[in-house]
Amino acid sequence: MKKNHFSLRVTLFVSFLFLSPGLVPTAMAQKLQDEQAADKITIYTNGNLITMDDDNSRAEAMAIKNGIILSVGKAKDIKEQFKNQPTDIIDLYKKTVLPGFIDGHSHFSQAAASIGFVDISPSPISTGNDKGSIIDALKKSDQFSKLQQGDFLIAYGYDQTSTTMTCEGSVGAPPGQCMKGLSHDDLDEVFGDIPVILIHVSMHGGLLNKAAMAKLSVPLVPEAGEKLYVNSERKYQPSNELTGLLMEQAWEYALGQAQALQNLQSVEKSFKDKLTAAQLMYASYGYTTVHDAPVTKQVMQAYQEAAEQKALFLDVVAYAVPTDLARYQYTTSYTNHFKIAGIKIIVDGSPQGLTALFSQPYKVPGPNLAKSWCGGVANTSQDDLNQYVADAYKAKAQVLTHVNGDAAVQMVLDAHLAAGAPKDMRTTPIHSQFVTADQLKSYAEYGFTPSFFTNHTYFWGDLHVKNLGRERANFLSPMASGAKLGLHMTNHSDFFVTPPDPIFILWTSVNRISRNRKVIGKNERLSVMQGLKALTSDGAYQYHEESSKGKLKEGMVADMVMLSQDPTAIPVKKICDIEILATYKANILVADTSKFKPRVLNCKAVMPKKIDKLCKHVKACART
Repeated sequence: MKKNHFSLRVTLFVSFLFLSPGLVPTAMAQKLQDEQAADKITIYTNGNLITMDDDNSRAEAMAIKNGIILSVGKAKDIKEQFKNQPTDIIDLYKKTVLPGFIDGHSHFSQAAASIGFVDISPSPISTGNDKGSIIDALKKSDQFSKLQQGDFLIAYGYDQTSTTMTCEGSVGAPPGQCMKGLSHDDLDEVFGDIPVILIHVSMHGGLLNKAAMAKLSVPLVPEAGEKLYVNSERKYQPSNELTGLLMEQAWEYALGQAQALQNLQSVEKSFKDKLTAAQLMYASYGYTTVHDAPVTKQVMQAYQEAAEQKALFLDVVAYAVPTDLARYQYTTSYTNHFKIAGIKIIVDGSPQGLTALFSQPYKVPGPNLAKSWCGGVANTSQDDLNQYVADAYKAKAQVLTHVNGDAAVQMVLDAHLAAGAPKDMRTTPIHSQFVTADQLKSYAEYGFTPSFFTNHTYFWGDLHVKNLGRERANFLSPMASGAKLGLHMTNHSDFFVTPPDPIFILWTSVNRISRNRKVIGKNERLSVMQGLKALTSDGAYQYHEESSKGKLKEGMVADMVMLSQDPTAIPVKKICDIEILATYKANILVADTSKFKPRVLNCKAVMPKKIDKLCKHVKACART
């Protein structure tokens, strides 16, 4: 069986922790105190409880003991029910309470990594809108100020498709054509011998300067016919030189080289040092269950040791790389807040990176102006995919697959059939952004639990219209169609592709508005309750946990998030102004968000009065 090259992706982000200086922050851990004695019942009253039960019922009070919900209903009834028992009564002052948010898909271990990286995402997330702002952010960063000889300067969120990005690399381009973004020359000019890596926003690539390329044994001019760099950007003819932007297989090669540069025994220590800070960050967004996939054996070992030491206070669901299938036992229950649920297989790339696999070509040329471009080569062959899926099903391991384009989706459907199409495996196609209507019906038939990505409608919706055409773009993450088919679906951030912000995810799912104020697929908008379901009860279903979490209901774990406003009671366009007030895990306060900064993606940020139109700098942008 061939090696799945994407098993290296998570190792990169953790191993890069040790290629950079001074990344361990001041201790952020707080002592978590149980807010109810073992023999005492906590009663929350005078609240607006959105229970997320099957009837979408509301309640004003809830009784909890030892982290488990005893009763939900009217305040007078619950007080009467427990009047002869020791109780603590807490007034919610009409605040809205939901089940704790459940992360449908992200890369939780990278939350630790990103603590020390430079964020060069375009606005409204950060300030990486063009060459000047990116260079400025790198030079002003703490990481840069602490560099020592041989250290890498690492940033994340690089997006050459940003509407404000100019055509820096277009020297010698055909008339009207544009190669947006930076090249290694732009970084070389400023940083010289300092190796610099700008991780692409898709996480399927990165921009390297010459120093980084040399250190990672990446040739400046690949040999003729070298297929490793088929998806990577080159300077316009007559040069065959790489711009430094490596994608897919070439990026994976660079990850392998980075892995070899550092001592993997240090992975566990640095990961644990930052684990509390990463959990607090997710908890500040209202998450009580987080997701990490794919996870290498080094990071998996770090998780297992953290669980043994009881260092986890959020539930962590981890998925191994497919080549490590035989290393683990797979379960639907937690040990000290940790479980290994299955494997994740990377099938294709990203649509914004033009590496998602489609049955019909993109509307724009591919890398290096390739014609009739359908996304290049799959990251996992059909034969390997068939074997991975069949072996996982035999091991009772849940299968997650990274798929964006319809051709990649079809590969997963074919693999499922080849493995005998077993029932209730809850196979989860991650992203599924451009699944077709017929393929969506197959999801329903096979009991798949897709995890969609409606944040793309905002960040790259305008780009998808240009690159794929209006019809395909409008069916991006077709959650309304999925709801009509009765699918259990989640919706996710894919952090650090986009921030781990469930309020923003909800906003994109019910509005589907792009940066340029265009609606991307009006018919695929969800209702607010459908959007909340994808962040709570259907998240529990995806993880085989629907009997224990995802609802405020008798017998369920008391995972809760308190909001500043009721999302069902305000205009949907104003949902982005809701703040998280507090997060409780099994009735233990894990985040008092008065201690955190307000959400970055508020309405003023995501819908500013002044907007930058796509490709405003050139008449035609072939490479956006």
